[in-house]
Amino acid sequence: MRRPLLLVVAATLMPLGAAGEPFRSGVSFQGYTGVLNTPNALIAPEGDMDFLFTDQIEERWRDRAAWEENYALSLGFLPWVEGGLRLTEVRRKPRIKRAWRRDLSAQAKAGIPSWGPYWPDLALGWQDIHSAAPHLRTQYAVASETLGPLRLSVGYGTGPDRLEGVFGGAELRALEWVHLLAEHDTDTWNVGLRLFSPDGLLPLGAHLQLTAKAEARRELGAFDWAVALRAPLGGRSGPRSGRAAVLPEVGAPALLLPAPPAAASPGAEERGLARLQGELLSLGFERVRVGMKDGQVLVVAFENSRFNHNELDGLGVALGVALARAPAEAQSFLLRICNQGLGVVDVVGPVGPFREVFGTARLGLVGPGEVDRLRPLLTVQGSAAEAVAGVAWLESAEGPRWLRTTLLLYPGLRYTIGTEVGVLDYRVSLKPELYWHLWPGAAVGARWDIPVAWSDDFDTDGLFASDNEATLEQVLFHQALPLAPNLMVLASAGQYYTDFRGGFGEVAWTPGNGNHRFRVRGGIFDVEGEREQREVLLGSYRYYLDAFDLSFEATYGQYMARDYGVYLELRRYFRDTAVTLFYSETEAKILGFRISLPLSPRRDLPPGLLQVRGPERWSVGMATTIVPRGEANYIRPGLADVPQASHNLERVYYNTGRLHEGYVREQLSRLLEAHLRWGVSTGSAPRE
Repeated sequence: MRRPLLLVVAATLMPLGAAGEPFRSGVSFQGYTGVLNTPNALIAPEGDMDFLFTDQIEERWRDRAAWEENYALSLGFLPWVEGGLRLTEVRRKPRIKRAWRRDLSAQAKAGIPSWGPYWPDLALGWQDIHSAAPHLRTQYAVASETLGPLRLSVGYGTGPDRLEGVFGGAELRALEWVHLLAEHDTDTWNVGLRLFSPDGLLPLGAHLQLTAKAEARRELGAFDWAVALRAPLGGRSGPRSGRAAVLPEVGAPALLLPAPPAAASPGAEERGLARLQGELLSLGFERVRVGMKDGQVLVVAFENSRFNHNELDGLGVALGVALARAPAEAQSFLLRICNQGLGVVDVVGPVGPFREVFGTARLGLVGPGEVDRLRPLLTVQGSAAEAVAGVAWLESAEGPRWLRTTLLLYPGLRYTIGTEVGVLDYRVSLKPELYWHLWPGAAVGARWDIPVAWSDDFDTDGLFASDNEATLEQVLFHQALPLAPNLMVLASAGQYYTDFRGGFGEVAWTPGNGNHRFRVRGGIFDVEGEREQREVLLGSYRYYLDAFDLSFEATYGQYMARDYGVYLELRRYFRDTAVTLFYSETEAKILGFRISLPLSPRRDLPPGLLQVRGPERWSVGMATTIVPRGEANYIRPGLADVPQASHNLERVYYNTGRLHEGYVREQLSRLLEAHLRWGVSTGSAPRE
């Protein structure tokens, strides 16, 4: 009787549908994109992260559970892939002190390419993937079709814990922000209501979602509810992410760059170069050198220590100023990006086409086609001495930089989630890190760990005991040396990890356009309390897929804990936020994920004798040991560990591995955006 009744209700409500309005995707009570408890074939928008809480008690536990709390985190990782984690805690009737069930599980869903415009959306999904103690297992296939304001889904699941058999659901868009929901999840019939927050209500493009659900067989008023927050990571970042950048609005419609003079007056070139140098220094660039080569190539070398989220912000600002002040004779430009006083890459292109696009951007006349026209004109290559041989350099106007100091401030975090002793145990500390910049390529760094707060299990007599005293964690000397274009070595020596003394080195080679990278890392350490030295030797290969800002890296060798094996890493950037999936197999099989995000504004305070800022990359993540079903899942810290300091080639010199031709070309719109946001208009001060 319920099925005909459900169809009658859906038919009655269908005229309410707001035809033509965007049909949003919602987060189900299970954490994946779906109806209520059933999935649909939609995939979460790439780069969107969902945080969900629900008090729903799983149907199979309702008779025995007093309450249940569920926390889920999910992400649209690629246009056709979403995945996430879920923490579930269930307490038995009558209430007792410890939880009856505490479970950490993973889920994933993959879309299947459509065969044509008249075919429905299709997807395959997995819930509670490879768990040692599974409670929510299922695998399913689902199809969805949108008919105006109505979206219908039907699928089949294999169970055995959930979705065993045929399931289906309907979503009716009554208003843009109101969806009416109904489904059969193989066990029960459910009806519900989903509300979305209006666009622009929350900052940073976030949206709030509230869902209420009732089972047809339960008493009226017995509702389950869920609240979810959806936030884009670093802005929308799909294929050709740089081409989708939104340019900021700027002031009055006037050309940003002046037209070049018809003829150069005596001394005009030198005055223009001096003005260019002065403007770059006033914007916070360091080690600025400008000059002309062969009378036709404008050469600008600079170091960016202010736009620390991404080297491309600094490049865009510097390029805009260089184009504005380029002498009339300049036919092309060469911008050399330096780090720690060493040339890393050269960005080369013609002045005319770039000047035209950058100059008319303020009028709002630049579309994707204009930016696309510039891409093949831009060349990015490793810095070489011969590229700047014969340059007539202008005398430097910058003072000495010896012993300039950078202070990084960021939190330290150790934690466990979903163990048998607690939902969350933690230790939070403050980590100040000082760097003294010496000669080119050389620096000394020191890092402290100052505990601030911790849970009982991280106390001195707890299960994860820690002394919780402030310690000097790391003191290292670093020296980098370029061996050839795109080939650099970095050697470090000193104290690692409080009790480790030794040296560590890395060599990185990124041939051609930079999509391929080969890396060797190794070191020898003496450890307090151990007679034998620890040796590390690792070889790595990385491939970068520029269109998706996605990299894959494989590493093999001996790690810090004397374990041998492989470490695989898949990393996706959403502008300046990175999500990494990793798998290691040494003494145990470990699977996990990591999120790295900047803890500072895109533009920091100008560098001086002391620059205080947050890190451009701060990571937090989770990992689990993969064991056969039924075996205990122990925490295995320290495996596949590499003794890498914050001062390393990837972070300090190569823009977290993204300073190569393919990536810069894809992100040309970001250069233009940075130029409009922070560059200098002719005759005006820098815009905030």
